[in-house]
Amino acid sequence: MARPCFVANWKMNKTVVESLSYLTLLQKHLTDRALQNCDLIIAPPYTALFSMGKRIKELSLPTSWVAGVSPPAGVVPPSLRLSLAAQNIYSEADGPYTGEISAKMLCETGCQYVIIGHSERRNYFSENNNTIAAKVLASLGAGLTPILCVGERAKERKEGRTLEVVKRQVKEGLSRVDGDLSQCIVAYEPVWAIGTGNTPASSEVGQVHQAIAQSLKEKGRDDACGTLRIIYGGSVNEENVAAFMKEPHIDGILIGGASLSAETFVNIVQVGARCNVPLP
Repeated sequence: MARPCFVANWKMNKTVVESLSYLTLLQKHLTDRALQNCDLIIAPPYTALFSMGKRIKELSLPTSWVAGVSPPAGVVPPSLRLSLAAQNIYSEADGPYTGEISAKMLCETGCQYVIIGHSERRNYFSENNNTIAAKVLASLGAGLTPILCVGERAKERKEGRTLEVVKRQVKEGLSRVDGDLSQCIVAYEPVWAIGTGNTPASSEVGQVHQAIAQSLKEKGRDDACGTLRIIYGGSVNEENVAAFMKEPHIDGILIGGASLSAETFVNIVQVGARCNVPLP
């Protein structure tokens, strides 16, 4: 069973002060047994990354909750991991690219993940599969885990082209990766469901996730089938998260607007984690 992950994508919301307050609220819930084998990934705006990365290291959390830090000798810590993600990245390491942020800059803030190819980036900023593939490669080269977002529009779904569109986005988005795909995450987010309150049936999402895994296998990427995590996003809330997490091919959730409240985010994670992680 893949280690489940829950990603909070704040988009263009929260100041640095608001972000740190959120982290303080989140800290109060991290002892929940249901969360102990999950990855919690927070994607704030660029401006808050450095402050949040610093605060995570300073908070009085068990050291294992800060990804990459070893616990004291003889201590058996819980296995929850709290990490930072950026919402975007540029494919070049440096240069005359006004307004862009490179992988090494993100690593310096404490980031371990980066969201790439979100539908809002594709729609509003004209990102295509080629530019997205370059960003995936740059991320991996710096040791960041890319969260590759894919998904069909309403028109494409109506035309019965969901699998065609999604598999093409996955194939082209990962086309420059020659090595182990286990360091990647694919996030299936049907564009028509994001922020609308409309969601596909959990079984339908499960079928799409299965098709993604199968397409990788057919392309000779057997190394990914058991390790690359495929998560779902699109109007997920406390009421429907359990149905999604019970599907065998869904390894986690990408949460947008609902994650802006620390309490709501925790509630969603608690419900979802209990569906996926066996408890004693």
